[in-house]
Amino acid sequence: MTKIAVFRQPSAVLMYRKQVRHRIKGGDVLEFLLKNPDFPGSVNFCLQELGANIQKLPNSQAIHQNLTQLQHDFMAIDIKHVAPSELHTILDGLQVSLNSLHDLIQEAWFLK
Repeated sequence: MTKIAVFRQPSAVLMYRKQVRHRIKGGDVLEFLLKNPDFPGSVNFCLQELGANIQKLPNSQAIHQNLTQLQHDFMAIDIKHVAPSELHTILDGLQVSLNSLHDLIQEAWFLK
């Protein structure tokens, strides 16, 4: 699979090219897809939006603290210098953290 095939959407390719402004490289693509604060499909963008909306809801303190820690830990990862074998572990850890966040949200608002 080519590096550009990861995007799957023309809007992602256009936004990437506008922001990165050089040849498509694997590390840059990962950084863009995972951490770009302006790309609506990035993990970082989604976590920011979740945080902004959770603050408006009651019983959200524990959830907001968990989300803040997740964002801090996630943004501290230097994606461009992660070995391919480590990337799988990092993404698995992200998924586990998101599952924990989901459980907190479910307990706060849906299982009461």
